[in-house]
Amino acid sequence: MKGYSFWICAGIGSGLLWGINNFLISFGYSAITEMPIYFGLEDHAKGLDFPLAVAAVNDISAALALLCVYCRQWKMWDWIKRKLFSKEGAAMAVAAILGGPMGQALYCMGIMKAGSAYALAITALYPIIGCIFARIFLRQFINFRMWIGISLAVVGAITVSYTPFTAGNEVWEGILFSFGAAACWGGEIVLAVWGMQSISPELAISFREIVSGLILGTAVSMSNDARGIMCHIVGNGELLKWFVSAGIIAGFSYALWYATNHKIGCARGMAMNATFIIWGILLQVIFASSTDITLQISLGCLLVLLGVALTVLHPEDLWNRTS
Repeated sequence: MKGYSFWICAGIGSGLLWGINNFLISFGYSAITEMPIYFGLEDHAKGLDFPLAVAAVNDISAALALLCVYCRQWKMWDWIKRKLFSKEGAAMAVAAILGGPMGQALYCMGIMKAGSAYALAITALYPIIGCIFARIFLRQFINFRMWIGISLAVVGAITVSYTPFTAGNEVWEGILFSFGAAACWGGEIVLAVWGMQSISPELAISFREIVSGLILGTAVSMSNDARGIMCHIVGNGELLKWFVSAGIIAGFSYALWYATNHKIGCARGMAMNATFIIWGILLQVIFASSTDITLQISLGCLLVLLGVALTVLHPEDLWNRTS
């Protein structure tokens, strides 16, 4: 039980770090949107190229941080030579592409077409999609209580970001893009867990961030607007501080997320990662004073907490504590 408790804490830690990542990125976004370079961008650049450049800085920073921390146990090149062209290696490569460039691009398109509230609400479905994939492809056991728990956590995340629905062709397109991003992120962790049969979680997440950072960096270099934004970020100490810090935090959040899903299953790992919604709100309230705790937000956070508790709690633990 001690080992299980440790991984529960690690999963919650991944949610905390992801909440910090979002908090830091929001500061960076606020800073850059007040600068002349932002007002000089076309709408399409603000909608796609801008977040693409930020995502590239994020994943490249994460990759470099993970390489520095795990360099002493570095066996990546040995694994690449032996396993990259095996089934496990292919799974890890596809997971990196799904979770990084593809998921991020679809999410950006979702925001551009439908707005951030709808995009966040729809992509919050990724744990359910991931659990379905884990049940089908990994044969992971997910009982009825865990399904209820993960569903409540997802409903809570959607509740926090819900706004009244406004129909329209672009909104529906944005919802479709956002659903695609959720499918990419749900598929990423299932492929990664399967691929970690032949690689440690630490090396797996390092490989993921290296692949994602290289692809995103290449995509940015092919767009004049995105390249200009990235150069501006790198050349501005204030912006670089926010985005690089966010990337480093993201790297370790993903490291904990990969390890937790690998050790105690995708349902529990993804449910605990959903706590980033709560951490993000708490950070905004404490340090930015920019979020009012409304009844809607309170209800959403309560549902997330209840869902996480149902997903991770062993029935025998409850029995032992009440008997």
